Amino acid sequence: STIAPILQKVAEDLQAIDPSLRIDVETGGSGRGIQDAQARQSDIGMASRDLTAEESAGLVVRPIAYDGVALIVHASNPLQNLTKEQVIGIYTGAITDWQDVGGTSGEIYVVNKAEGRATLTVFLEHFKLKNSAIVARAVVGDNAQGVRMVAGNPAAVGYVSIGEALSAAARGEELHLVALDGIAATEHTVADGTYPLRRNLNLLFPGAIDALGQRILDHLASPRGSEILSELGFTPLGLAE
Repeated sequence: STIAPILQKVAEDLQAIDPSLRIDVETGGSGRGIQDAQARQSDIGMASRDLTAEESAGLVVRPIAYDGVALIVHASNPLQNLTKEQVIGIYTGAITDWQDVGGTSGEIYVVNKAEGRATLTVFLEHFKLKNSAIVARAVVGDNAQGVRMVAGNPAAVGYVSIGEALSAAARGEELHLVALDGIAATEHTVADGTYPLRRNLNLLFPGAIDALGQRILDHLASPRGSEILSELGFTPLGLAE
């Protein structure tokens, strides 16, 4: 769900140039993206995290951009920053009231991600947690669900793609991004590597990159591709170099 909006815009561009093309973009989590590519059930898989050696066997993996995982709260929540220790406390149930982390008194409504989602994997790895240790009030699938859950609940906290969070905030969704250990979640902090929850966005090609796959990669590497990535709140690879 993180990479799908990127490829949807690429597909629209390429199909406008060549109406004979048909590019279908489906979501389902990075786990599905990897499995479908391995099983040759898709021409291109999408994974918003790095693959293990076992997962990448038989696949050609091409990074297309950087993204980060942002902690988000409702727009009415005055909280601006959380430390790593505070996030661990919130997600393991040790901290249950917003006033204990500098917010307004009230119960914290914890939103977690479902199994198979790359944001969950990145989150657990960074905070050195097991999913079984997380005490959540709700579990969501894609980033859009996470945004809706937090934007609709003043007590909620969740985590989603920075690109999705920035796009949602720009659309007027009732949320804001929380800094982590004093570092704001922005395209620039992702680019320079100072934001700690950074990840690669990867395209996965079964066996080899075919002609259409190369056209997609070339489009992403073009000025128009950088424009698409920036519009969606992602960091083009060149910006991070």
